[in-house]
Amino acid sequence: MRINITRPLQLLQLSSYLGILLLVKLFIILPLAVILFNDFYHHLLPSDSSQWVPLSAFNIREDSNSTTVYQQKINRIQTENELPSIVDNGMSQWINLHNQIEYKVDLDTKFYCVPTWRTAYQTSNIDEVVMEVYSSNFASSLLYRRTVPIICMKNDDSINALELYKYGPSRLELFKKEWSNHIKVHDKISVTHNLQAFRYVLKAPKTFKLIMQPDSGFRFRMSFEQGLRNAMLRWHKITYAVGIVVFDFAISTLFAFTAFISFFLITRRGTNKLSPKVD
Repeated sequence: MRINITRPLQLLQLSSYLGILLLVKLFIILPLAVILFNDFYHHLLPSDSSQWVPLSAFNIREDSNSTTVYQQKINRIQTENELPSIVDNGMSQWINLHNQIEYKVDLDTKFYCVPTWRTAYQTSNIDEVVMEVYSSNFASSLLYRRTVPIICMKNDDSINALELYKYGPSRLELFKKEWSNHIKVHDKISVTHNLQAFRYVLKAPKTFKLIMQPDSGFRFRMSFEQGLRNAMLRWHKITYAVGIVVFDFAISTLFAFTAFISFFLITRRGTNKLSPKVD
């Protein structure tokens, strides 16, 4: 009985080729694409072109009428010097921005709205918070104002304990799911080069207070004349994903083209050697 092993050998050979290509893709081409795009990104956009400032770095003052004020000075630094980053350690720190450069500001605020004392007139969990951004203590320096609907807890509100099995033993995670408010404001606030202070005011509903989550803050982004660089800075995660895919495709195409040309030249040279010479 004769066993034909040609087909299995062909499949083994094909699998070996595909395995080699996959290894080259994962361990050579993809890391190279990441390194090259990261270098390209930082050449196009300096590392200090975006500055994250947590709310914990502000001077915080709470008024009696459910108003919380976050205020901090802006420290202007020469453009040839790199900006020192803000350390998220809960201590008051100046906002470091370059001199003679306009910035766009993205706001990201996460908080709980909880009652400060028992009231009988609250019938709904829906209420409003007023957000205001100023460049000084004067009302005329208003840069942005917005009223946003939020969810506030009533005195007897808690969490649905039956859902704990979905989120584990952490009651805080369940509170976050049911009662946390998340407000984002992107590309609406501008900080010109002559501003020396930044003031953020949150006006909670009466008889309520806002409890901030530690990852709340502002991102100050350089405003470039080219719209592409502004978009790359604003959506940096999407930019990285798309950029790495493009670089990976370009390197893979170049690798495949080079391999094809090399294979063609080697095959042609071997054919010429095997061809009989005619005298």
